[in-house]
Amino acid sequence: IGGGSSSSGNGSSDVILSNVNEVCSSYYEYLRCVRSVFLHLDRRFIFVPGGGGDWKSGRAIPRGTSGIGSTMNSAMTTGAGGSGGGGSGGGGGPKSWGLWDVGMACLRDHMTASSYAPASNTANAAGPPTAALPGAAVPSASAAAAAAAAAAAEARMANTTTSTGTTGTTAGTGNYQTILSTVTSHVVSTLLRSLDSIAIDSTLTRSVIRTVGDLGPTSSRGLLKELVTELTSYFDAECRRWMDMSGVGGSGDVVGYLRHVDERLGQVGHLASFYLGGIGSSSSSSSSLSLSADRMDIDGADDDAAAGAGGDDESASSILLLSIVERHLLRPHYNPQHILHPTVLYRLLDDESRIVPDVKRLYTLGKRVDGGIASLRAAFGQYGRERGLEVVRSDAVGGAGGAGGAGGAATSKAESRDARLKIVPNLLSCKSHLEQLQIRAFGNDETFDRVVRNVLEEVCNAGSESGDDEGDGGRKIAELLAKYADLRFKNAKAGGSMAPSTAASAAAAVMARADSAMSGASATA
Repeated sequence: IGGGSSSSGNGSSDVILSNVNEVCSSYYEYLRCVRSVFLHLDRRFIFVPGGGGDWKSGRAIPRGTSGIGSTMNSAMTTGAGGSGGGGSGGGGGPKSWGLWDVGMACLRDHMTASSYAPASNTANAAGPPTAALPGAAVPSASAAAAAAAAAAAEARMANTTTSTGTTGTTAGTGNYQTILSTVTSHVVSTLLRSLDSIAIDSTLTRSVIRTVGDLGPTSSRGLLKELVTELTSYFDAECRRWMDMSGVGGSGDVVGYLRHVDERLGQVGHLASFYLGGIGSSSSSSSSLSLSADRMDIDGADDDAAAGAGGDDESASSILLLSIVERHLLRPHYNPQHILHPTVLYRLLDDESRIVPDVKRLYTLGKRVDGGIASLRAAFGQYGRERGLEVVRSDAVGGAGGAGGAGGAATSKAESRDARLKIVPNLLSCKSHLEQLQIRAFGNDETFDRVVRNVLEEVCNAGSESGDDEGDGGRKIAELLAKYADLRFKNAKAGGSMAPSTAASAAAAVMARADSAMSGASATA
């Protein structure tokens, strides 16, 4: 592998992944060629060893040759040392080999032999060796071609530049692990660049990842472990950057933060499904799930976060990677000290234009945090309680300024009277706003509906003064509600804009709406 170390720049990673993909593609093409050759030969020839199973005196003959069919069939069913008995040589060895078996044995013998192993080692291998098969010109030539192609491919794989810059031809385990580690590091680096909106060759990256997955569960697990480690560090750093902006002491850009988290979840979900889909299934899926469980234990969290990370259609790798975003980017912010703090949250809830999609996104993301919905519900209840009490006690502000002589007293009295007349309309408007939040943003969640009813009951039973903790049992609201309905009736009748019966209906509708929202207060009164 050429192109520099794993910490090199973008161009280096692209070069290395391109080299790996080129070598693997050439090797796959070679294997397909070998398969085609020996499948073709297997349909036409069989290899018959000499007496006693001696391959040196054997020969390749066309299938269907007279007198060999029964021997061949017996050999294929009994095999070496089988219960069917030995051949004329009495050695108990196979009577014949199919050319497919010959080809696979040659290929296996060549691929398992180290490039520095003595040539005599191959002569002791079981089955036909990679040497030319005597007595059969076509199979001998094919076996020689296969061995030559394998040697060329292996030499190309082995003659690589290691991380130290030295060149060697050893195809041992250490070199293999070095190559795999280098490839894995560059794959992870490339995937992280995609999160920063840097263009990458997605087809090339996906092909290399699938090649790593083809090497087995151990390689897949190594790739996932390194990706998990790097993603954790990545989102920890990103979380710290947002902490100063979305917290109480920051700019309070809760809308931008929610959109950013939603975008990150989409990016990581795409990364898992598009790039890791090939290694998150079959035998690799159990490895992924095991890794996920290990991280849950290390982080000291329960399994609910993993269960809530996605649906049944998500692979194990998707659940694992999405849980990293939830744990390290979303969870540290989703609490009363940050985005659920009144100074941050109330501005968002007050803005009706933000109900969809921003408040709705806040609710949706809360489902991904353990206890998130409960925290949001508590903050929403406190918000409704404060806004409702502001409406109910708004007349106390006007009546507080008693100084300024008779004229000032009269003005204050008039302002207080006007404020009292606005309490019921404003309270109905507050009720409507809370219901809109519950229906449109919180998905008509019944638990939030109960919060709305409890808040309105508490507000209506509150006292006239802010210091009255026990409340007045709803007498004030009942009185104001009756005056408001009577005033609506008189105004409608005096204006002539509606018939008396229509005016009565309008007043009754107002009374019904208020009674439905404030049933507890009316019952107490």
